[in-house]
Amino acid sequence: MPDLTDYFSLSLPQARDAFYLFRTDTGAGRPALDAAHADLPCKKCGRFDTRAALARGVTHRPMQKWLDGVTSGELLEAVSDAARAAIDRAAPGAVEWFALPDGPGHVPYPTRIFDCPPNTPWQKPVAPEVIGETFRVSGHPCKKCDRMRSVSVRPYWFEPTGEPFDLAALRGCGSDGNDWFTWLASARVAEALSELRGFTFTNLRKERTRMLAWHAARAAEGSAET
Repeated sequence: MPDLTDYFSLSLPQARDAFYLFRTDTGAGRPALDAAHADLPCKKCGRFDTRAALARGVTHRPMQKWLDGVTSGELLEAVSDAARAAIDRAAPGAVEWFALPDGPGHVPYPTRIFDCPPNTPWQKPVAPEVIGETFRVSGHPCKKCDRMRSVSVRPYWFEPTGEPFDLAALRGCGSDGNDWFTWLASARVAEALSELRGFTFTNLRKERTRMLAWHAARAAEGSAET
């Protein structure tokens, strides 16, 4: 079983100019799905299959030439040719790629996904963090499609199971309807991407240690007050 010693969470910045992969921002309320994807959402909760949306084609081209990766308004990533090549070398088969229109650039979709366990208890979004709580579920599953309404992720509490991996993802979701991912990268992948523009990495072991210390300090403060 892998541990968090050599795993990192991977993140990319939001683009300087807001963009969406398969939505159009009209400036009036929530950006609407483009016509090619408009039939995908559940009629009751609005959630939909993100991979199915990507497979139909990305409508917009968000890549910024001065970065090798950015995050879209849907909280999905778009990366350069150089980033795709580095990932494919360091973690072959870990990503399914969807091309951006009109030129270089790709949207990655993980082939190994860790989902929220079905028995995860419902919590209010503002409830205090719980040690070991990787996934926080806010809202009950949709009665029509059975998808979770909202799932947030804290990767530093995650304990991987199964075969070791070089690149995988924790699945989250929110009010916009599509899934989004917190990517987990091995030291090999982090090294392969370290020279590219835009990628940042958080050592999960160190972050877990920091959060445990924070919780211990809060508990000590509570004991002192009583």
